[in-house]
Amino acid sequence: MDFSMMPALMRDFLNRGLAISPWLAGVDSTGRLNVDEFARIDSVSRELSNTMWTHEQQVLYYGGLTIPQRIGRTAVYEILASTAVSLAHDQLGQNGVNALMTEQAIEKVVQFIQDHSFGLLVRLYTLATGYENMQAVKFYGSMLEHDFINSSMHRPWVDYSLEDEVLVGIENNFYVRKINTLGQAYLELTPAGLETFKIMENILEETGYLARRIRQLHISRFNVFFDYDRLVEEISPDTHPYRREFLDFVSIQPGMRVLELGCGDGNLTFEAGLAERVGPEGQIIGIDPSIGMLKRAETIRERRHLSFVRFEQGRAEQIPYPDDTFDIVLGTAFLHFTVLEDAIKEMHRVVRPGGIVASGHPNRFDPAEIPFFRDWFSPILSSAASRKEKPRNFLPDAATVIDAFHNTNFRTVEVRDRPFTTYFTDPVKAIHHFIHGVGWFQEELATLPWKARQDLIEELQLRGQRVTKQYPPEDLILRFPSQFIKAIK
Repeated sequence: MDFSMMPALMRDFLNRGLAISPWLAGVDSTGRLNVDEFARIDSVSRELSNTMWTHEQQVLYYGGLTIPQRIGRTAVYEILASTAVSLAHDQLGQNGVNALMTEQAIEKVVQFIQDHSFGLLVRLYTLATGYENMQAVKFYGSMLEHDFINSSMHRPWVDYSLEDEVLVGIENNFYVRKINTLGQAYLELTPAGLETFKIMENILEETGYLARRIRQLHISRFNVFFDYDRLVEEISPDTHPYRREFLDFVSIQPGMRVLELGCGDGNLTFEAGLAERVGPEGQIIGIDPSIGMLKRAETIRERRHLSFVRFEQGRAEQIPYPDDTFDIVLGTAFLHFTVLEDAIKEMHRVVRPGGIVASGHPNRFDPAEIPFFRDWFSPILSSAASRKEKPRNFLPDAATVIDAFHNTNFRTVEVRDRPFTTYFTDPVKAIHHFIHGVGWFQEELATLPWKARQDLIEELQLRGQRVTKQYPPEDLILRFPSQFIKAIK
């Protein structure tokens, strides 16, 4: 198959809610499938591959490339299991898969096969997993064949041998096998393999596969981040004043109909006083992609008996309400997790004429200018510097956000700078919050194979212990640049 056809097909795959290896998105591999769900997925995988993974399909989608017969079953099994886990996170806010998620995954996969073919499903699987394999070999320069086969360094979420994928790579001139002085076999990318890797990377980036993987990371983390608000308060005690000042800036009035985006577990609604300002004569609807966060918010709502507040799952890029519905659409600390332009257009769409769209959010800055941060996070900074780039992270430039609001035809746009203070005095809490929690620099970490990411995080933890002893507490403070934006439709 011509690689030029793959972007459109991968987009269709993703738009259907299908997934490949969501364990990359921070999902704990333990307990994801119980015995019954494993048996069901395994049985369907065998049935589909035995009847549909024909010689004709292999020739049609791989031409002269050598593809082992077992790849068909492996591909459909992993896509079924991955899709079921993604559905569990999206719909249940948990890792564990139930029977309903399994059947929904099977239905999605079967429909894709009916609309396209089994061979195409396998082709997309080998595109994504081939990228993971080649990324690891490219990063390390070479990889012991044993380490590649047992997958512990780059795909530890799979529970099968990657021997087939070694054979495919060697037979198709993507890898070359060499022997070191100890008599151990190792793999290196060939020039053809390196060229193929670049093509795969471009396709996965162009189609949004890599960006979706990052979004899955954030959602899966927030689903199980039960101590999020407590940790925020300890690391950034300025958070509550920040949110209250934001509400003052927006000018909330009693009786308004308000949509809060990225509501999380309801801190802005409850603790910061949004519900109190709107009052029972108004209405607040909070949406968030993390069902785990929403469950916790609903628990608080029920305890406080606030019938005019409700929470629903949704994304800022696809707000599930008609045009001109709300008096105010707002949120804090959510915009940097979205596709910026799409989110702002949707906010503009659902607010009424004369209504307000507002956001309070951190902005991108160069942390390398801060001595303690440069010392602590130098492995990440160095990784980016080796590519002659700034570290990749999800924070938007202040000017980019302002331009996006101006380009969305608001009548007026008002901006106020409002930095907030964060303390890095406790290395355990800092790493837990920024790396394991909100996922700062996950875009940078995603450029690394799995084990390299884990090794780097461990190094950051050790460096944090040293840095926090080396610098006085008053020097372990970071003032995040941030802005309030209020726009009138």
